[in-house]
Amino acid sequence: MKMREFVGLVIAGTADAVQLGTTVVSLGSDQITIPAQILFSAVVSIVLAAVMGPQKKFLPTFVLEVVPFVNNLPSFTGAAILAIREGRKNQDPEPRG
Repeated sequence: MKMREFVGLVIAGTADAVQLGTTVVSLGSDQITIPAQILFSAVVSIVLAAVMGPQKKFLPTFVLEVVPFVNNLPSFTGAAILAIREGRKNQDPEPRG
């Protein structure tokens, strides 16, 4: 695993854990937490794009993180895994022999 892939997965996993934690803690105070979660999701999407390269998968993830109850899913981690998988699939295979 490349270092940028590892760092991207750590960032994505941490972001999903933080979002889940803030959702559980903030039950009932949506007026404050929804704008904060939108800002947090935007920042995480930008950081992931900077670390892992621009990926189309990070934009829908940002949108999903704003939807109530759907934001509890580990969507940043899933998007990072899909980006790594797609990146490896698109690489030229190494010559053998």
